[in-house]
This record gives sequence, C-alpha cells and structure tokens, in this order.
Amino acid sequence: MPPILSRLYARSVGIVGGLVLVYVIFFTLNSFQIHNALQTHTSDLGQMDLAVWNTSRGRFVQEIKGETISTRLTDHVEPIWIPISLIFWLWNDVRALMLLQTLALALGAWPLYLLARSRLHRADTAHARSTQAREYEKQRAREPGVRWAPPPPRASDAGWAPVVLVLIYLLFPALEAANLSEVHAIPFAVPLILAALWFIESRQWWRFLAAALLVAAVKEEAALLAVMLGLYALWRTRRDPLEPTQPTYPDPFAPRKRQIPPVLLALAVVFLSLAWFYIATFVIVPAHAAAAYGVAESTYFQRYGPLGNSAGDIFKALLTRPAAVWAVATTPGRLAYLLGLFLSSGTLALFAPELLLLAAPVLLANLLSTFQAQWSGELHYSAPLVPYFMLAATAGLTRLAVWWSRRSRLTPAAAANRIALLALAVALGFHLRAGWTPLGGNLRWPEVTPHAR
Repeated sequence: MPPILSRLYARSVGIVGGLVLVYVIFFTLNSFQIHNALQTHTSDLGQMDLAVWNTSRGRFVQEIKGETISTRLTDHVEPIWIPISLIFWLWNDVRALMLLQTLALALGAWPLYLLARSRLHRADTAHARSTQAREYEKQRAREPGVRWAPPPPRASDAGWAPVVLVLIYLLFPALEAANLSEVHAIPFAVPLILAALWFIESRQWWRFLAAALLVAAVKEEAALLAVMLGLYALWRTRRDPLEPTQPTYPDPFAPRKRQIPPVLLALAVVFLSLAWFYIATFVIVPAHAAAAYGVAESTYFQRYGPLGNSAGDIFKALLTRPAAVWAVATTPGRLAYLLGLFLSSGTLALFAPELLLLAAPVLLANLLSTFQAQWSGELHYSAPLVPYFMLAATAGLTRLAVWWSRRSRLTPAAAANRIALLALAVALGFHLRAGWTPLGGNLRWPEVTPHAR
C-alpha cells in the first residue's frame, strides 16, 4: 500500500476507534445513570441478572417466578449467556452486563468498517482497471505500430465513506434504544452478525462458521438469522463481480492441502441452525413452559392473534392469507417503523433491498406482532435488524457510487464520499427526532436523588 494510502487508512482507523470510544463512554455512563436513579426494573434487568449470575455458578439460567425456582427456558433458549456469565467472576455487579452489552454493540462498528472499506475499495479498483484498459486501447489505436505497455495499476483506496457509515451505524436509534433498554440476549447478536458478514466478504469460511453458529446460540429466533446467513454465504461462494477476473496459475509442484469447500460450510450453517431452531423452539421451550404456564408451547406465538396463535397457523397465514398479512403490516404505526429504519440508514438501504431478505424472520416477527413494543423501535427487538440495514446501506452506497462514476469523471471512492455525506445528513435528521444521544429527542439522563442513593 502506498504511503499516502497508508496514512489515510491509519487516520480512518483512528477516527473509527475514536467514535467507538465516545459511544462506549456515553452509553455506559447513561445506562449506569438510569440504573442508579432506580429506573431499571425486575423485568427485565433483575431477571437477567439473576439468571446470568446463576449460570456463572453452574445453574444454567435458573431464576425465580413468584415463590418458586424456575428457569428462563420457559420463554427463551439463550446459550450465549454461558460465556457472558463469566464476567461475574471479574465484576460481580449487574452493571458488568450493562457495560458488556455496550461494548458488544460498539465493537460491531469494526467489522462494518472493514466490510464497507472492502466493497468500496474493490469497486474503485475495478473502475481504475477499466479506465486504464480503455486508455491503453486508445493508445494502441492511435499508433498501431508502437508496442505499448499496459500502464501499472493505479493505487486505490475506499476514501472516507466507510467512516461515515460507521457513524451512521452508531447513530442508529434502534441500536441505541437496545443499548438502553436494560440487558437482553438479542443485542449480543449484532456484532456476531456483522462479523459473519465480514468473514463472508473476506472469504474466511471457518471463521464465518464459528460466527454464524454463535449467532444461532444467542436466542431461538436468532437461529433463523443464522440460517439466512448460511444461505447468503452459499450465494456469495459464486464469483463476485467486483473481483478481478485474471486467471491464476497454481504451482503444480506445491503440496496440496485438503480443504473443505465453502459450499459445505455454508450448508452446515443452514442445516445446523435450522435443526437448533426446531429443537429450541418446539422441544426445549414447550417442555419447560408446560410446567410453568400449563401450555406446552412458546407463549410468544400468542402475539399474532389475527394470523393465528400457533407456529403452524402463523406460517399457514403467511402462505395462504396475503391480504390479512398485508393489512396487519401496513398499519400507520408499522409503516412509520419501517420508514424509521430506512431513514436511520440514510435511505441507502433502499438501493439494495434484496439484502434485507436476510433479516426477514425477525423483520416479519416484529411487523406482524400485536405487541406494539416489537415495532416501536424503542426496545431491544429491532437490534438484530441493524446489521442488515447497514449491509444493505453499504451495498446501496457502492451501487450508487459505481453508477455515478460511470456518468462522471469521479472515481467510485470520490462519488461514495459525497453520497455518504448526503446519507449522513438524512440519518442525522432522523436521529434528531428519534435518537438517544444528547442530539436526539429520546435522551434520558435522570437525576440520582439522595433517596435513590
């Protein structure tokens, strides 16, 4: 990498690190302030604290319901609490969970930065090669008798657009709302999903396998997101149009290493995650719910009354009652929720809507629920959607930058810088109304009274 590009890369990495640090400091202090002001609750923070602390002592997600010893397995299956619970051996305080959740959400910025930088860098490199090839052919056409040498490849970089995307991510109101809605398992899926997406982008297939299976371990519905990640990896094993097409010639005398094809690893993620979803949702939860609630099924299926009260009825309605599904999904409140998600991405996600299909399991679960909190955007339910909207935003930004560069003298990186600033203005405008920072309209900084102390 040329020195000037190395300096640009170092500066952008430094800015990303600074943005992450500011996010961690503010949201850690904010969540502690809310807790110290006695504005956290038995449900959900107290329940999580007890279940995770018991897990750290060898009693997996044991909790108390009423006057009886029970388990969180009556509602959810969240193996991710096992590694998270180890934090209590370092700091035995519920604020340790709050800090860990903030760190997890903030660190999702790094794989997002790498993903955006890779896509934009490859688009810029492909544009440079195409431009240089045209110049070379023009030179040969002007002087056919001269043996022209092709020009050396032009150094390319992704510009500042990836940093802007990181800022949009950290300003995403749904991400910040999850950070301040006490502690839940599903926000911990956010950095794992972004890491899995980066591993697909960089062809690190074994690391992708580990990240995707960790996503499935977060919560039962997160297993469906892991299934979609496996399908996306399966699709991405084909040649990427942004990758160079020059043939490679392996050394015939080099020792050959036996490697498992990426297709098999992607299929393993799909089938293992799907099997785990079935076991967690239809075997483990019903077995424990029957003793606690008298009903051998997940109580969360009761949130879809118009479409049915069981998994089978809901799935059947999705296939056979499109009018009823459309009527539920297009109520004003739900449309406003969808609009907010697109505005939070600076509207860039609109230009790669097919990638949002990866989030369909959770997006539909939120949109079609009769429980308003799921589509309010103000609790933890929308956290796992943020990585997919940012993935779509990254792809949308790349497409717009390539389109602009073909119709102007700008490189894709230069075009992406300008488009990203426009997207940031849109995202910031929505953040002013719905964000949870000092700039946003939902800031909570309660006073810690002497009584609370």
